[in-house]
Amino acid sequence: MSNPIDSFVMRFEQLRKELFDAIDYSIKMDGHHKSYEGKLALIWPHRFTDEYQIVLSCYVIGPSRGHTWTGKSHEECLAQAEEDIRRWIKEDEESWGDA
Repeated sequence: MSNPIDSFVMRFEQLRKELFDAIDYSIKMDGHHKSYEGKLALIWPHRFTDEYQIVLSCYVIGPSRGHTWTGKSHEECLAQAEEDIRRWIKEDEESWGDA
């Protein structure tokens, strides 16, 4: 059994792969994109907060160019990001249909 950090990294990397695959497909279909597509950042709490964040910069997937998930741990943020990003990927795939 893996430790919590290994599990987090594996989940994060899997989500990143799914996102990059969707970005590649979207760019192939449409061509429009920004140089920062799929940039993900883990943010630790600063001195005066206890909030962790995962930040995504992405123009072609999702409802806006920037997305931030906030929680009491990176695990909590990742669970939110997994749900949202996978939903956005599904919506994107459905919008392309059989193109």
